[in-house]
Amino acid sequence: IGSQMAALWDKAMATDLPSPAQIEQGRQEGMAALSKAWGQDFDRNLALARSVVAQMQAKQPAIMGMLEESGLGNNVWLIQTLANIGRARGLK
Repeated sequence: IGSQMAALWDKAMATDLPSPAQIEQGRQEGMAALSKAWGQDFDRNLALARSVVAQMQAKQPAIMGMLEESGLGNNVWLIQTLANIGRARGLK
């Protein structure tokens, strides 16, 4: 997982940071894809992913800004992975 996340980060940093409009478009597209994939579990899974990010932010305060500014906070694979991590950790 770490190597895949690093590859996403490297790819994001190799280009110009997305504009606010691009970030919003990515958010809308990402949430639509996750809603379709997760169905009724959307809210629960999104909460799990956010809980993992909150834990990461406690150790690395810059993580939220990094996710937001790079647009990676809208990456469907990353959000699904974070939700899976939260589930494995027994978060709610």
